[in-house]
Order: sequence, then C-alpha cells, then structure tokens
Amino acid sequence: MSSFAGLQLAQRGLNAAQQATLITGQNISNVATPGYTRQRVEQASLAPATATFGSVGSPVGAGVTVTGISRLGDALLDTGVRTSAAAAGYADVRAAAYTSLEDAWGEPGPTALSQKLTAFWSAWDVLATNTDEPGAGVAVLQSGRDVAAGLETARMAVTTQWTDRRAGVDPQVAQVNATASRLADLNRAISTATGAGGAANELIDERARLAEELASTAGATARVEADGGMTVRLNGTWLVSGTASRALVVTGPADAAAGMAGPAAVGVAWQDAPGTPVPLTGGRLAGTLSVLAPADGSGTGGAIAQAAAALDGIATGLADAVNAAHAAGTTRAGTPAGAFFALDPGRPAAAGLSVVPADPSAL
Repeated sequence: MSSFAGLQLAQRGLNAAQQATLITGQNISNVATPGYTRQRVEQASLAPATATFGSVGSPVGAGVTVTGISRLGDALLDTGVRTSAAAAGYADVRAAAYTSLEDAWGEPGPTALSQKLTAFWSAWDVLATNTDEPGAGVAVLQSGRDVAAGLETARMAVTTQWTDRRAGVDPQVAQVNATASRLADLNRAISTATGAGGAANELIDERARLAEELASTAGATARVEADGGMTVRLNGTWLVSGTASRALVVTGPADAAAGMAGPAAVGVAWQDAPGTPVPLTGGRLAGTLSVLAPADGSGTGGAIAQAAAALDGIATGLADAVNAAHAAGTTRAGTPAGAFFALDPGRPAAAGLSVVPADPSAL
C-alpha cells in the first residue's frame, strides 16, 4: 500500500468517526425533545483497491465509509404508543367530567343536598310535636328554601359544565384539522427529501409526533405505507392519505338545554361529506362527545345530562311527595294547606323548585 493510500484510509476513518461524534451530539442535545428518536451512523468497510495497469492491488481494505444515518424507531412500539394515547385521552376527559360532577353534588359534606334534606325532614318532625311554636314553622320554611337553593345550585353547576365542555369541542376539531394538514405536508416533504437521496429523520420524528397527537385527540390510527407516506384513519376512514388531508366539522346543538335533552347530539362529521358522521372511538374528543351526549331513559346517556336528569328527578319526586302529604292536612286556621313546593314550568325542575307558603300560618 502506498503512503497516499494509507492517508486516504486514515481520512475515511476520521470522517466516519466525526460523523458518529456528530450524531452522538445530536442525540444528547435532543434527549428532552418531544418526539425525537435516537439516530445511529451506519458504516460499511471498503474493499481493497483493485489492481490497475502499472500498479499492484492493495492487500488490505480501503477503510470505512458512512452508508447512512438510521433512525432507531420501532413501528410496533409507535403503534402501541398511539393506541395508549387514544385510550388515555378518552379516559382522562371522562374522569375529569365525573370529578367535576361529584364536586357539583358536593356529597358527602356539610353543605351537600343530603344534609339539607336531613335538616328539612328534621324540621318537620319538630313542627309535628310543636305545632304551636312559630319558630318550628319558620325552620320548616327555611329548610325547604335551603333544599330548593341547593338543588338549583347543583343544577346550574351541571349546566355550566355542559356549556364549558361544549365550548371546547370546536377548538379540538380545529386542532385535528390543522394537525392533519401539517402531517400531509410532512408526507410531501419526506418524499421529496428521500427521493433526492437525503435524510428525513427529523421530519419523520415530527410526523410521528403529530400522529400521536391525532391519536390522543381523536383516537386516530396510523400506518406507514410502502412508499414511505403515512396514512391516518378515524374509525377506518382516511383522514390523511399521502399528501391529502380531510377536515372535520362540528354538528349538533350548542345550547345546554337542547344538548342535554336530545334527541340531537353533539358530534363531528366530514366537511366534504355533509351529514356523514364520524363515530370516534378514542381520544379526548371522543371522551368529550361521550359526556355531552343527551340523557336517555335507561340512564346510560351522557354523564352530564344524566346528572341533570337525576337532579330534576329528585326535585320532581320531592315536590310530589311533600305536596301530597301537605295538601292532605289543614292549617291552624282549619283551611286546606295546599301545595308546599311549586315547580316553574319554564325552567328545569331542579332549577325551578320554590317554597309556596310565605309564613308558618300556611303550614
């Protein structure tokens, strides 16, 4: 081997080592970067130089060459991450909704509805044994008003929760549309880069991160095709295919009264196919739509609407039971007692409950 050939061999080794050092620095620099996948330099040995006219072939190899930069990703693990993200997004939203509903009911606690009802029944017991005591009648009226106020507060809190979560649907859909469009652009950029013989590892990382975001938000599934492009689907229908993307639109009522009563439910549909609903099965958006669903007679409707229906049922049942007992009696003056509670027909039962008697003499 000539001295010149030996220098070339050493240079190739240094170049390969330099590339490896740079990739190591890239990996360390991005250790906290969301979505970054570790990379590795791929090397191959060079065969000995062949003999030419007037020269002797080298008895040793010609050194090393860098054949590429590998992205150490795993398609199976990526699929598992997206599946878990979709399930976690769905569960997180529903758990938060149920926690908020528990706070609205306030059970158990000193200001909870159960405590107010206990005080109400106790006030009646005291009045039954102290009919001539004005203070006992005042306690009955006040405890009745406390029950009505407690029901109204809880009903308003539930309605506010529906309104707040409904307001969050449009931004989530806008995010899905923007992310899908960006992912389609990345498919184009990756195809261009790899087609020109360049590396697209960082672009592929960004695409994988966006696919995970779509899974967490809308329960999307993704697959890398043979041509290197990624196809994203929502419940089997494509959202991103190659360099094309579709958009979603929000459907259904925006008003809490209509949304909780039904029959129309808040949902999403394809923008390019009006009236074609998109049944989401995972992600935060699916979780939000599930808790916004109307109530049904079996009690399996949306969590928020079912809570509102339960409060209305309590108010109606309470009014019917107390009014029936109260109307069967007479006041101290001997006149029919009449109804104790009234329900405002223009409002939900739990929000429209009020006490009819103005003073103890009407009890």
